[in-house]
Amino acid sequence: MNSNDDEISLLDLWDTLIGAWKTLLAFLAVGIALGVGIGMLSPSVYQATALIQVGQVGQVGQVGQVGQVGQVNVTRQPVESPLLAVERLRSLTFQQRIAEATTDQDWINAIRSGADAGRIQAQLVRATQADASPLIELKVRAPSREQAKMQTEATLAELVRIHNEFAQPRIDNLRSELASNREQLEASQKRLNELSQLAVADRVPDARFNQIMLANMMLTQTQAEVFALRSTISMYETALQSPLTQPTRTIEPVFAPAHPVSPPRLMMLVVAAMAAAMLGVLWVLVRSAWLNARRAKQHPEQSMG
Repeated sequence: MNSNDDEISLLDLWDTLIGAWKTLLAFLAVGIALGVGIGMLSPSVYQATALIQVGQVGQVGQVGQVGQVGQVNVTRQPVESPLLAVERLRSLTFQQRIAEATTDQDWINAIRSGADAGRIQAQLVRATQADASPLIELKVRAPSREQAKMQTEATLAELVRIHNEFAQPRIDNLRSELASNREQLEASQKRLNELSQLAVADRVPDARFNQIMLANMMLTQTQAEVFALRSTISMYETALQSPLTQPTRTIEPVFAPAHPVSPPRLMMLVVAAMAAAMLGVLWVLVRSAWLNARRAKQHPEQSMG
């Protein structure tokens, strides 16, 4: 027996496909029509994007290094960990508040039924500077461009409100410490003026030496106290100012493109056409093999050669 008899000739397969070009074209046309139809019937989804910088509050504290006892440092801390803020944005409770604030009943019903939990998407964007906090990339999807933009702005407003509540006690504490230090500075300056006058009066010829020394020591101590209070006040004022203390904000305005991000109609069309073409090839080959087998059964003498 010749082994070539058991092999399928590629040329025969090609001739079979060429002979059934009308069938292949019909499958391709049906696939394209299905791709276009599914793409047109699928609801459009628009997306708005924003970059969020979590608010920060300045902090005045002692430097925790050996050999620097008593030295004060000014730092900043986020009002909420960016990672926690991302999880807050993803939570259904937060999203339901946004849906209610924008009176989106379809979104409310979807959240309550558990069918839609991903309209608000958030992820961290690593900062390029070592001392900068990571940014949050916020994406909100909606049936229309205007709705996506409106719900993004509502999400930002709600997050800013929450972060302002977190930051207010710390800012009030900084202001209280600043006011207290200013009062101490005023009292120290008043005492410094009195000691300066006393030291001058004690320099008369009949003044006693001990009185002069005591007055000068107290004067020097008060001067150092005034200098330290002024430095501390300056640090608290710096801590309360930008960029150490600033609210949660967006880096740039909310961006909402005019074209929908879903469904990907061109990709759906290409996939549908490719699937239809492969299905058509498979149909032609299977049908050809079935016909050949049937013909061989009906005319066995021809198949035997």
